Amino acid sequence: ESPRRCAYYQQESQNVRTKGYCTEAAHNSPESCVDGGGEWKEKEAFDEPAPDCVAGVSSRDNHNGNARGGKPNYYLWKIPDHIEEGRCVLRLRYNMTSGDFRSK
Repeated sequence: ESPRRCAYYQQESQNVRTKGYCTEAAHNSPESCVDGGGEWKEKEAFDEPAPDCVAGVSSRDNHNGNARGGKPNYYLWKIPDHIEEGRCVLRLRYNMTSGDFRSK
């Protein structure tokens, strides 16, 4: 995807914005949470810089390997210096598109 939505993703990140959640996992808005017997709570922003947002390099369908110039796709990710011990979660997404099937 092009970086046209980067500003949105960066502004909505919990790195920079408080996020809400329901004590009842089946609900994801304040109204449905309260109506469903849950309590809506807020978790403060992480006080980190907004995440990087970069467009991926194009490669052929179903090929998670070499891209332009025969080099592998990669991203140099730097773990913040203040994280010394404890848990660190990395969420990776791999969107696969296949030319083997017709689009709907």
